[in-house]
Amino acid sequence: MEKIDVLTKDGSDAGYNVTREEAHLKGLWHRTVHIWIINSKGMILIQKRAPTKETHPGKWDVSCAGHLSAGDKSVNGAIRELKEELGISVQDSELNYLLTIPHTTTVEQFNIIDNELSDVYLLKKDLTPKDLLIQTQELTEVKFIDLEELKERVLVIHDPNFVPHDDEYARLFEILERE
Repeated sequence: MEKIDVLTKDGSDAGYNVTREEAHLKGLWHRTVHIWIINSKGMILIQKRAPTKETHPGKWDVSCAGHLSAGDKSVNGAIRELKEELGISVQDSELNYLLTIPHTTTVEQFNIIDNELSDVYLLKKDLTPKDLLIQTQELTEVKFIDLEELKERVLVIHDPNFVPHDDEYARLFEILERE
C-alpha cells in the first residue's frame, strides 16, 4: 500500500506517514501536485475524471494531478504523475512551479475528508490528445479548451461539470495573464 507523508495545515512535515486511505479517513493534511498543460495557442489541457473516482467522478479537472508518495519531492511527483496519467516524459526544468494552494473535499458517502496542499505547476508544451497515453483507471478523456472559455465556465457560470477549484483557477488565470 502506498504511503503518503502527513503535513500540518501550514505545510510542515508532521514526521510520519500513513496510507492515502487513512489520511482521507482522518482528514490528515498531505501534499498533492496539480500540473496544468498549456500549448502555444493558449489552449489548456483538461481531463475528465474516471466515473470510479471517489472524489468528483466524471468531472473535468486539471490536466494532471496526483498524491505524492512518502519521501517524494514535489517536482518528482509531478514528473511521475505526467508519465503515469498521460504517458508523457518531461524534465524538471520544463515544469514551472506556480504556487501551493489548500483544497478540502468531503465525501460523506465514502467517509472522506481530503485535506490537501497542492503544489501547482505549469507545463508549456505543444501536444495533441493523440500524443497522450491516458491511464483509464484515473481518467476517461482529455481535450484542449480555450483559456477564455475555461475562465467563463469555472469562474462565471460555475459549470457543475468541473471540479470546483475556484481559488486555484483564479490564481492560474492571474498568472497566465501576466505572462
